[in-house]
Amino acid sequence: MPVVKLYPNGLTGGTPPASRSCKPPKRGNCEGWTVRTSRGNTRFLYSVLSQKLQYSADGLPLVGVAGSLTLKDCPASHEDWKAIRLALFHRFRRKGLYRLHWLTEWQKRGVPHLHFAGWFDADQVAGDCAEIGMPPAALLPLIKADWLFLSSRYRSSDKAQDIKVIDDDLGWLQYLSKHASRGAAHYQRASSTIPTSWQKTGRMWGHLGNFPTREPLGLELDRQGWFQFRRIVRAWRLANARIQKPPKSDLGREFLEQRTRRRRIKSARRMLQCNNRSLSEVRGVSEWIPLDLGLLIAHWLEKSGAEIDSIIA
Repeated sequence: MPVVKLYPNGLTGGTPPASRSCKPPKRGNCEGWTVRTSRGNTRFLYSVLSQKLQYSADGLPLVGVAGSLTLKDCPASHEDWKAIRLALFHRFRRKGLYRLHWLTEWQKRGVPHLHFAGWFDADQVAGDCAEIGMPPAALLPLIKADWLFLSSRYRSSDKAQDIKVIDDDLGWLQYLSKHASRGAAHYQRASSTIPTSWQKTGRMWGHLGNFPTREPLGLELDRQGWFQFRRIVRAWRLANARIQKPPKSDLGREFLEQRTRRRRIKSARRMLQCNNRSLSEVRGVSEWIPLDLGLLIAHWLEKSGAEIDSIIA
């Protein structure tokens, strides 16, 4: 029977294989984003308890920072790229890093860039900045300076780096909505954008430190409930794409966001379309829908007559 899993920040649904005898393949060399890699990243992001990110496990305040770090020239190999990333994370730890999520993607011209969301010990940040006569907000330019120093041989530019403070749940959810919605087919993750000189790519994403997460709630649906559930998810996705209208202050940005909005609407309309009926009936869904809304959908389906059983996820 179809199974739905409700996470704190999203949900997934699908029909398990008839036979569970097959084992997943052993991990070999990492060669870019795959469906499995993308799903693993998405499910991790879905499981994070965003309301607890601003504090450590001991209740100490943290400073959240999200960034996109770029290069002009491509490193010769993934080992060179990995060396920069590890050196940057080492400097993060010296600044009081408590937890971090990161991922690698590529620009169309075949150059990698790094996305990250990190949380630092607020007291250490304030103390370290005070020692050099600067306010805690200096953490952002210090992170940028570290990246520009480490990546200088690849002609990184000051203006090409984007680093912002995550000061509430909304900042994390904005980061989440961007990176949990991209699949392996996204142009920044497609194999065609991987540098041609790279024989392998190394890991595409990872997380460090203590992340507050929650295991998903598993629900088993009957056939009627499964089809209704998918249609509701499609309707929500379509409505969500329609309401996000771009600002009119910047014509260039407005054009790009209008185009993105049209693509999202088109994708939402076609998400369940399939010419093969047998495949169409088992086509799964994965969407950034909060837990309370997912529970509301399940409650409505049950009231409508669908049979729903709780299972161990």
